[in-house]
Amino acid sequence: MSAGLDYQISKKHSLSFQGKYDRGNGNGSFDYSIFSNKAGSEMEKTNQIGQVNRVSNEWVGTLFYRGKIGERWELYSDFNYDYYVNNSKSNIDQENWFSSEYKYRNWKNYTRFNADVTYSFNADATLKFGYSTTWKEYTSQNRLTDVQGSQLNNYRDRPFSYFSYKFNKAWSTSLGGGMEWIRNRSEDASASHFALMPDFKLMYRPVNR
Repeated sequence: MSAGLDYQISKKHSLSFQGKYDRGNGNGSFDYSIFSNKAGSEMEKTNQIGQVNRVSNEWVGTLFYRGKIGERWELYSDFNYDYYVNNSKSNIDQENWFSSEYKYRNWKNYTRFNADVTYSFNADATLKFGYSTTWKEYTSQNRLTDVQGSQLNNYRDRPFSYFSYKFNKAWSTSLGGGMEWIRNRSEDASASHFALMPDFKLMYRPVNR
């Protein structure tokens, strides 16, 4: 299911919202054999059969803003939130003498904020600069014992800037890039690093003469 809404604040400023909900069900079964052989003994065979059931739910919502100041400044920003949860259950029977049941819950929280400003020198030259940040959290939990298995947090911060120029109707170029600071944290360790992302593009679009 998805839905959207647009609101015109004024002639040059608008807000938009888009939401989505997804639900998924999955069922499966397996039947396989395990062979083992120790030195001096006969080959042994063990059969395992099982069933797996998964149910997932995902909610996504995004808020957009677009605006214009005068004839040269254009503003844009968006904020996105994504929540996903997956519940799984599996049963394993091994030759009618051993059986086990597993239940797990895995979920994700995700947010992203992006904002940029574009300045037009003229109809052919523009300069864009902005900033984006994201956060992701992954968590797993054993539903039988309520023990949390693992948790990972990922943070990304990225300033960026691009200059674009149109030579004519066919040729244009873009020069710029960004710098990203990435941090990963878990219950056992944490790490961070920087990444430089230069970008250069030369574009050609065929036109009718």
